[in-house]
Amino acid sequence: MTLLHEDVESKKYDVRVVERNVARGAISAADVDKNTQKLPDDAENADWVTLESLTDQDSSKGSTPIQH
Repeated sequence: MTLLHEDVESKKYDVRVVERNVARGAISAADVDKNTQKLPDDAENADWVTLESLTDQDSSKGSTPIQH
């Protein structure tokens, strides 16, 4: 069972709240940098996708591209 305090601590660097935590002074930018450097490099597990390949897949399915 995880204690609430431990769970909150683990979420300090969540990308959805890290900017807010820095602005509030809960963590420093240096803390964020240090934490980011500890993360593993998973680039080898990434699936790289180009915009052209996505639009080619859409047109092969018979759908029309989204226009803005």
